[in-house]
Amino acid sequence: MSNTIDTPDAPQQVIYVERAPEPKNGLAIVALILGVIGLVLGLVSLTGWLAIMAGFTATLLGLVAWRRKRKGRATAGKTAIMGTVAGLMAMVMGVIGMITLFTAVDDAVNGIDTSVSQETKNDTPAPVKEGAAFTHDGYKVAAGWKVASEQYGGLTIKHLKVTNVSHATDTGDTPMFTFSLWKGSENLAQIDASGNQLAKGETTKMDAYSDSSRTKVPAFDTIKVKDAF
Repeated sequence: MSNTIDTPDAPQQVIYVERAPEPKNGLAIVALILGVIGLVLGLVSLTGWLAIMAGFTATLLGLVAWRRKRKGRATAGKTAIMGTVAGLMAMVMGVIGMITLFTAVDDAVNGIDTSVSQETKNDTPAPVKEGAAFTHDGYKVAAGWKVASEQYGGLTIKHLKVTNVSHATDTGDTPMFTFSLWKGSENLAQIDASGNQLAKGETTKMDAYSDSSRTKVPAFDTIKVKDAF
């Protein structure tokens, strides 16, 4: 008969393995997407302010994502850098676009103001000397014109010749003036004159007429001219 000794089983050692956290790359991806969107928006001056906003957000998220990469909490370091760079470029393009837009608007407003000012000037009667050359509303009137009476009544202006010196359009512009005869503060008569369509540099004679029943040229001391319309 043999003797056996029962020994208790050795305790089993349990080993716990801690899983590494999943890398958080969402911010880097969003930064890159916003950076690209900002670059596209920066191509248009009108959306420059949107490019600045998208670029700023992309830059901020890209820097945060890069910080996570350095701490080992993310792996998309290159994506974070690309998003940051794209965001910075989008902001620069947005600023340039806004400057361009504001400059264009300012130029347009100044152009409108100049046009309105010029039209107001053209609509205001300006004194001219009979027979002397003068320029009005982009047309140069040659010297030698003279106020005269029509054979069957009314007044006219003879030898009235104009040259288009500033209007450059495809169809040409038509010169139309109104001459008024004054004696002191009294408006004695009004004579309308018009010519053919003129391209820049072309010259034409103008026909002048009035609805006055005068048969003789009145004694006037001042002639004024303005746009007919």
